[in-house]
Amino acid sequence: MKKTILFVSLGLVVIIIFVTALFFVWSLPYKNHISPNVWIGPVDVGGLDPETARETVQTQIDSLVTNGIPVQINGVSKPLALATLVSSDLNEEVTFDLDIAMQKAQTVPLISWRLWNKKIIPLSVSVAKDNLKKNISDLFPNAEMPVQDARFLIVPTAVNNEWSVQVIEDRAGNELNWNPFFQTLETQLMNLDDSEIVLKVYNKAPSVTKQMAEQQIDQVKEVLKNEKIQISYFDSRKQPRTFELTKWKLSKMLVPTQSGKVGIDEVQLNLFLDDFAKTFEQPAQDARFVFENGRVIEFTESKSGV
Repeated sequence: MKKTILFVSLGLVVIIIFVTALFFVWSLPYKNHISPNVWIGPVDVGGLDPETARETVQTQIDSLVTNGIPVQINGVSKPLALATLVSSDLNEEVTFDLDIAMQKAQTVPLISWRLWNKKIIPLSVSVAKDNLKKNISDLFPNAEMPVQDARFLIVPTAVNNEWSVQVIEDRAGNELNWNPFFQTLETQLMNLDDSEIVLKVYNKAPSVTKQMAEQQIDQVKEVLKNEKIQISYFDSRKQPRTFELTKWKLSKMLVPTQSGKVGIDEVQLNLFLDDFAKTFEQPAQDARFVFENGRVIEFTESKSGV
């Protein structure tokens, strides 16, 4: 019985030594190389040294960025450039984070079962969406037609304190469905896939119709009955001041809304507020001394900016 146990123990020791030696011999070619069956995105970099692995992936990235990706809108396909030349500088609209992918690839442990189990390291990518939107709009200038809400046309009449209020008709528009497009684009870029992407167009109805606007005409006339609107405030010297919002300026701000109540156009309001701010804005001023013959002859106090 003891001999049997001894033989079994010796056999296990021999097997362990043999397996260890076999693994050592198998792993020798991978010294200072990436473990086998490791992929960065769609590129197999297993068994390559880091420099060769980087060059292999970078070559495919450069090819994709250089050639671009075809985009189809309404059955028409055109190549979308992923890099543009501006004043002899090449601006890339997509950025691949190859450094992080390489770091992860080099830290994958060398184990024998890696031969049968693929380790895929995703290739992170960031997209300059605004730039690509502009590039696509330049490629397909007629693909989109902005929706137009109904709006007021307000002009004074010859009758005192009365205004003519007409409605400019609304118009449906076409808009590109950007979110699914960019989701597909980012997925394809991560896989270095240059397949064509279909960018769908959908119809968009106006949020404020002519009928809605016409029901708010009486509200506009009522608002414009006021002679003027005064805004009161205190300046930096604590002196009361006023700023007038004339009916003419107010008439340029009024817009119909979905709620059924006349609203204020944000763009026009901001323009008004910018002009209003200029009337009391004041830059900060440091204290100032004026010397003459070694004596102070003038002193100006510091003032806070507004």
